[in-house]
Amino acid sequence: MKYTERGRLLAAAAALAGIAFAGPATATETLKLTFLSGYPPLASWTGAAMETFIPQIDAALAKTGNYKVEWNLAHS
Repeated sequence: MKYTERGRLLAAAAALAGIAFAGPATATETLKLTFLSGYPPLASWTGAAMETFIPQIDAALAKTGNYKVEWNLAHS
């Protein structure tokens, strides 16, 4: 094998190894959402949404890592 052929083969192997070991390029997209209620957080349905629903949404989205929510909690 000639020197140039060997160099090309090593360069191709290095490039292939770099592609194989590089993780997928993912970017987390931030979604801006507003939770709006006319009732205070002490109301059972508003409190339940703030204490249960919102964290479950965050946990489900955290599994994939594709999305993140920036919550705006608007209530009276």
